[in-house]
Amino acid sequence: MVRQFYWGILMKFDIERKDAVLGLIKLVLGLSISLFLLRVWLMSNSNFDFVCSDSLGNSGGILCIWEASVFKKDNVTISDNFIAIYGTWLPNNAKLLFVAIYAPQQPVQKRVLWDYVSSILGHWNGEAILLGDFNEVRYREERRGSWFNQASARAFNQFISASSLVDVKLEGYSFTWSHPSATKMSKIDRFLVSEGVVSLFPSITASCLDRHLSDHRPILLRDFKLDFGPIPFRFFHAWFKYEGFDEMVEHTWRSFSHSDRNGMIHFKKKLQDLKTVIRQWVKVEDLERSVTRDEIRMAVWDCGENKSPGPDGYSFDFFKKYWKFVGPDFCEAVSDAKLVSDFRPISLIGCIYKVVTEIMANRLAMVISDIVSDTQSAFVSDRQILDGPFMINEILHWCKRKNKSGVNGFVSCRSGDVQRGSIKMESIRYKIFIGADSKENKITWVAWNKVLASQKKGGLGVSSFFALNRALLLKWVWRFVSQDGSLWFRVMKALYGPNINTHSVHTALIWCSILREVLTLKSNGFDFLSFCSKRVGDGSNTSFWTENWKGDKPFCDVFPRLFALKTEKHITVARKMSGPVASSFRRLVRGGVEQQQLTDLNSLMNSVSLSSSKDRWVCNISGDGSFSVKAIRNYLDDLFLPSASEPTRWVKSIPLKINVFAWRARRDCLPTKANLVRRGGGT
Repeated sequence: MVRQFYWGILMKFDIERKDAVLGLIKLVLGLSISLFLLRVWLMSNSNFDFVCSDSLGNSGGILCIWEASVFKKDNVTISDNFIAIYGTWLPNNAKLLFVAIYAPQQPVQKRVLWDYVSSILGHWNGEAILLGDFNEVRYREERRGSWFNQASARAFNQFISASSLVDVKLEGYSFTWSHPSATKMSKIDRFLVSEGVVSLFPSITASCLDRHLSDHRPILLRDFKLDFGPIPFRFFHAWFKYEGFDEMVEHTWRSFSHSDRNGMIHFKKKLQDLKTVIRQWVKVEDLERSVTRDEIRMAVWDCGENKSPGPDGYSFDFFKKYWKFVGPDFCEAVSDAKLVSDFRPISLIGCIYKVVTEIMANRLAMVISDIVSDTQSAFVSDRQILDGPFMINEILHWCKRKNKSGVNGFVSCRSGDVQRGSIKMESIRYKIFIGADSKENKITWVAWNKVLASQKKGGLGVSSFFALNRALLLKWVWRFVSQDGSLWFRVMKALYGPNINTHSVHTALIWCSILREVLTLKSNGFDFLSFCSKRVGDGSNTSFWTENWKGDKPFCDVFPRLFALKTEKHITVARKMSGPVASSFRRLVRGGVEQQQLTDLNSLMNSVSLSSSKDRWVCNISGDGSFSVKAIRNYLDDLFLPSASEPTRWVKSIPLKINVFAWRARRDCLPTKANLVRRGGGT
């Protein structure tokens, strides 16, 4: 019987947008390592390598598994309490030493282990990553409910300091081990890395995950880059040395003309306009800069390594694997191409030719949206291929309604019955699921809407076409609400105004049919527009009174008496915050309700602070403020599909059909003899 099961992932690496597990340590008590490895091999279809240290009696064994295409083993040292794997990290050809540790309980034996590992690190000329169960804490606050051995902790800290190791901070839970009674907890599992690992993987992070099978929590170390949004503007003094920069700034500054009476707002707008021009100028300069080695290397890594080789016979996997000594000559071949004649020999070497085109594509991608006309609605980032047909259909309807002359005739698109189409598609998908054809009828053992429900609602998580279609329709609404600045938005704004009007939606236009669906969903319990709100940054693009930016309603609805006194109904938040709230009222505020509303408004404004970022719309369904079709699809499925009393139990390590069979058995939906008799299909 398995008494303990502990595991920790060493590293994850993004290969063609897929997370590839590169290292895995497992500690197992009372289970043969060879048997466990056989099970892993049977369930895996990846190219992995491994090293193991078998368990002795009730003590734990160590098993290390890694992706052979990312880490190459050169040598290994195996002990009862650790496994040291010497090798090469293939993505950047860095020498790495992985030490998986399962430390003993006795303090004397732990000190012997620290000394031995220190000697290994002292003789290693490269970077090192230590991980596992160290059976020791560093500080008193890392242990709760049990005795803290100060001398043993001091020896552990001395080992870390003498070996020049860095203790990677664990995000998530504070303790990695806990007693089943939760009366004792300790942080005894951790990652220790050499100082060079931090520079080798600058985005390295460690986290403590949820516990399931063991009294230890899994710990995860990965090179993970977070996207914090657009990079803020920074002025660099090196731009002073660029030819023509001074003239560009002077000409741009003098050409601005703002009629704002507030001097501070006038000056701020000129700075913002200059920032836009400088950004555009930097893009143009980046197109003409010299090709750097880092740019060539990024282009090589952007190319797929498993693609067919070119005329030279080499694939990109060859160059990535041996980049350490092939790379310098590769960069020289690319960077020396200046004339058209230089590209002829390059074109005969398939990989170099692809790298040159990749560099050119990466540079053009920064400015392609400014070069290509707005009427090009496809094959450009942030543009939708359906914008063109959508706009044409709406414009032709407008011309017909206004008796305007346009093209000969009125060509338009007829939108059919979407509800009937989705039902038909669901029927086809259900027949595929049960293995029936269009002419065959089979016994329905489980309702299809229960199959579509999410796993947390007791279904299989297939999801419905109904939710998918509505989520895609709401994406158009989100684009209009968030004012994405596209040609489609400008056309729709000219036809229907700046705000969504759900009162006049009785025509057969595409946009009106989408808004009718919004009203239908609202009547059924899903008000999409209530999830959309304005998040204020600098306040320059948000209406103080008429937009919902603070609280659940616009201020014109919350403070109607003050709004009636306002002379500028559409003043922005930035202008309003630059002076007193009552500065633009047509008369002084009187007592009673008006004075109470002014007091409440002033208290709200005291908690508002503007920033340098732009105002933006947020969708509060997914939790991160961004619009997600998947989040809306899941929300609608959970809202409209039935829910079971308990969630579906799903085990990823076993085949899909076994999970489905167990789910059907749990619901008593199998063709057993009793069920066949009950349905009249057996005796």
